[in-house]
Amino acid sequence: MNDVRKGLWVWTPSQLSHRNEKKDLLELCQKEKFTHIYYQVIFSLRGLQANVEGQEYYRDFVREAHSKGIKVFALQSRPHAALRKEHGGVLAEIKALVDFNHKSRFDEQFDGVHYSFD
Repeated sequence: MNDVRKGLWVWTPSQLSHRNEKKDLLELCQKEKFTHIYYQVIFSLRGLQANVEGQEYYRDFVREAHSKGIKVFALQSRPHAALRKEHGGVLAEIKALVDFNHKSRFDEQFDGVHYSFD
């Protein structure tokens, strides 16, 4: 049994907005045997309400990655998220991701969430 995980972090999803760039990334992941992509999600945040921006774009990417056997985790970085005053924003983003998954087909859902607190 092979449980080796190999991940790739994508911090600039806008650079993959063209079909060829997305195709190249997924081909690279297959060639290099990446099993996971940690893909930054862009949110609109108003107070304690958050929404995933460009939802159809993310659904399309996740669906294509899943079709190639690659798991996709929503990635977000909040350097000050450990501070109590930031917790509301973090929870709003997580709720937005849960809502995103509930509104998406199974093959379009993120496999998990990865927060970077550095």
